[in-house]
Amino acid sequence: MKPFLLRVINFLFFLCIGALLLYMSFKGTNLNLMVDYLREVKLVWIFVTLLFGTISHISRAYRWSLLIRSLGYKPSLLNSFSAVMIGYLANIAFPRLGEVTRCGVLGKKEKIPVDELIGTVIIERAFDLLTFFLLIVLVVFLEADRFGNFIHNEIFIPMVKKFYGVLGYSFLFWLSLVLVLGGMILLYHLFKDRLHQSPVFLKAKGMVKGVLSGIKAVFKMKGKRWFLLHTFIIWTMYWAMSFFISFALPNVTIFQPVDGLFLLVVGTFGMTAPVQGGFGAFHYFVTLGLTLLYGLTKEQGLAYATISHESQTLLLIVLGILSLAITFFIKNKRERDGQTADNTTKNS
Repeated sequence: MKPFLLRVINFLFFLCIGALLLYMSFKGTNLNLMVDYLREVKLVWIFVTLLFGTISHISRAYRWSLLIRSLGYKPSLLNSFSAVMIGYLANIAFPRLGEVTRCGVLGKKEKIPVDELIGTVIIERAFDLLTFFLLIVLVVFLEADRFGNFIHNEIFIPMVKKFYGVLGYSFLFWLSLVLVLGGMILLYHLFKDRLHQSPVFLKAKGMVKGVLSGIKAVFKMKGKRWFLLHTFIIWTMYWAMSFFISFALPNVTIFQPVDGLFLLVVGTFGMTAPVQGGFGAFHYFVTLGLTLLYGLTKEQGLAYATISHESQTLLLIVLGILSLAITFFIKNKRERDGQTADNTTKNS
């Protein structure tokens, strides 16, 4: 099957999942009432959260630059920021494509091996995952009765049930899986010498070495305090976005700072779902939390989820397009300058 066709199928599959989750979120909603809520939104608070979002993206780009410098390269903050935003733009179209995209963009701009950049992204995501886990623990500790029960009953239990559903497949399924894996191992040992000489294997081996090299170099990084500081800034901005966007909603004054942490955790679960830009998943989880724990109507919950998600998505699109334009402009300018220098040398 051609790669382009696979990408199209992948895009449509996850788009359908997102559409299904959006349908579940909006099912039974009084759209006229929700539109009335959106008309009364205070725009100043949306712009405040957009500022927080921009700061988080700049901080993420700087933090990534710190990791890359441990490899011996010195990327500019502008190029790192542009690569990050182009990656976010790619994620809106194809889930999980953004990480590879930003590595490819920065690698081409700064002449850095992409496989080494992938190693830095793995470290970066590992720290984000650890931070997210600590936030879950903090939220449950602060409000165990409310938040702990919701996360347990509405998020973890459904995930565990799906996991056990997979384990409950028929004996024939597991037997087939074991036979396939065993066959692959057998084929590897039979054709090991030939496989090790193939261009595809050598390329994959080189990529794995590059990724491991990138990961190892990070542990020798100078300025670890700056890395931790920017991790703190990124997640603080995420919290601020989740909390202060509530002030944009009319007639909603029940939120406290700890509620912003809860909404950040629930929203992050939605954003990590394998759908384009978290569409549908974010709306579903956040609306569920707001209606069950805070007594908001479904229309109010969806209004919060909509302005929170769509405002930040619009920011990603705008900054992503600007980053593409800047990258294209700088590339063309360098090419023109190079051609001018070559012509000057020839004429002299």
